[in-house]
Amino acid sequence: MIQRIQTVFLFLVSVLLIAACFFPLWSYQPEGGDAHELFLTGYQHIVDAEMVKENLPYGLLGMLAIAAATISAISVFQFKDRMKQLKLGYINAFMMLAIMGGGLYFINMELMESVGAKGAYGIGFWLVIAAVVCNMAASKFIRKDEELVRSMDRMR
Repeated sequence: MIQRIQTVFLFLVSVLLIAACFFPLWSYQPEGGDAHELFLTGYQHIVDAEMVKENLPYGLLGMLAIAAATISAISVFQFKDRMKQLKLGYINAFMMLAIMGGGLYFINMELMESVGAKGAYGIGFWLVIAAVVCNMAASKFIRKDEELVRSMDRMR
């Protein structure tokens, strides 16, 4: 049913992942220096008062985020088949962990080495973590519903 609590969590997953595309995962802004920001859609830095944006390979994280948000939205309408909802939730969790892993790789292995300084994790990174938590909560409630339906079938 669409009015169940897992629907709210799945909707939140979609909203959080879409929002994460617009906020930086990581940023570094030295005093008087060039600013660096990593988004899910790309990496941008300011060189000589000119913004330079690189989309590949960083944009792949954005593609994964949009795919995960779409899967979450599709999962909302699979309420009649809770096992399919659970499978979509597991695929979604894997994709979100890939987003976080890829983001951490790009931040720690590429950007911190090229910039030579530590930056700060941005709100986009924390939105992805919140989406993972909401996805886990949705999976928990979907499993609970499935167990309730199976126990009612045993009573008949």
